[in-house]
Order: sequence, then C-alpha cells, then structure tokens
Amino acid sequence: MRDQAPDAKTSSQPIVDSVVLRASATIPRPDAMSWQELDDPANDGWATEAVGDQTTAQLKKLGKLLNRSASVDAADFAQLASDDFVGEPLVPDQLELVYEDDIFRVERNKSDPPDKADEEMSPLRGPDGLAQGVRDLSRRVHGAENVRFEVKTFRVETADDLVTTRHYVTLFGQAETLMVEQQATWTVRWVAGTGGTAPQMTELRVDDFEQIQLRDPGRKLFSDCTESVLAQTPGSEEPG
Repeated sequence: MRDQAPDAKTSSQPIVDSVVLRASATIPRPDAMSWQELDDPANDGWATEAVGDQTTAQLKKLGKLLNRSASVDAADFAQLASDDFVGEPLVPDQLELVYEDDIFRVERNKSDPPDKADEEMSPLRGPDGLAQGVRDLSRRVHGAENVRFEVKTFRVETADDLVTTRHYVTLFGQAETLMVEQQATWTVRWVAGTGGTAPQMTELRVDDFEQIQLRDPGRKLFSDCTESVLAQTPGSEEPG
C-alpha cells in the first residue's frame, strides 16, 4: 500500500497560524532635562547654530523697537550694541532711482558706490547712534503703524571672541496713502557676551538695500480679464 501524506485536518500536530513576538525596550532620557534643553544646539556642541540663534534674537529685539521709535533712546539699545559700536546708516545716504511711475517708486543703493574712505559718511556710534539709526529707518515708512520687521540669518563665522553674521532683513509698513517695503542685506560683527549675557553688536554694514514705495495702497492693481480674453474663442461659451 502506498503511503499517504498525513491530512492536515486529522493530523495530531497542532497548526500554528501565527507567531506573535512581544518585546519591550526603554530609551533612557534624563528626567531632569526639559525638551527645550534637549533641543538646545548649545548643549549638542553646535556652537555656530547656537550663536546664529542668539544673534537673530538680538536683531528681532531691534525690530520690535521700530514700532516705538519715537521714544527710544540709548538705554533701549545698551544690550544690543557695545559702547564702541560703529555702524552705517540703516538706509543708505545715496539711493539710485531704478523705476518710477504713478504707482511705484523703486530705489536701490548704488551698485558702484564711491570709496567709503573718501565718502562723506555720518556713522552711527554706540547705543545712542544705533537708536538714531532706528529712528531714521522708521521715518522712511512715513508714519506707518504696526511695522513688520523680519530677519533671516544665512551665514555665521566665528573667530576667538568675535562673531560675524550675515542677514536678510525685510521691513514693511503701510500708512493711509503709502506702502513701503525695504529689503536689505546686513553684515554684523558681534562680541561674545559675558556671564551668560547675549552678544552685542560692534559693527553693522549695509551691503545691499532696496526700497519699494506703493502710492495709494487702496488702488486696484489687477483685474480679472478672463471673460474679455476668451469672449471671441470658439467653444468657450457655457454649455446650453
């Protein structure tokens, strides 16, 4: 008689449908540290990133002072700028008109400025000078309220106790009859803070600057021309 393979239904061996494996693991986490401490680049050895965060935070403080520029003084900038701070005007003295019509006016700093050694400049000096620069910058938006100031750091270089950073800076303000937007690139040198204090600016240079003015912001600039463009196009009519 020929042997037959055992029938699965009658076999005495149990049928295993699935195997479930369970395991547990614990990831150690220092309970004494908060998430902010764990995510702090300074604690992870990322010195450049930590410095970039600190300098960006300092410039954002400067931006907040724009909305009360009429009342700011040197004391407001004592933690932002060192006593020996030297900076260029935040709005260059010499702007070149590159476009103008009855709606827009666009100005930029000159592409080929004279040698700054020979150029007659009035540098900003110390915290009081930076305060004056912010007041002058605010006047450029012609009484606008709720001025928006944005800064993005894109380069950080460190050398001993000095730090050099570069930033894209945007300022936007709107008044009743005028809207102003400024785009600039700043190079800033900082001295490291002591005793856990934030870094202070020792030098500020405005590398690129553009200002756009929009007259009569309430004016309608764009219109929907779809109907007039497609009116003569066969097949563009609504289905009957």
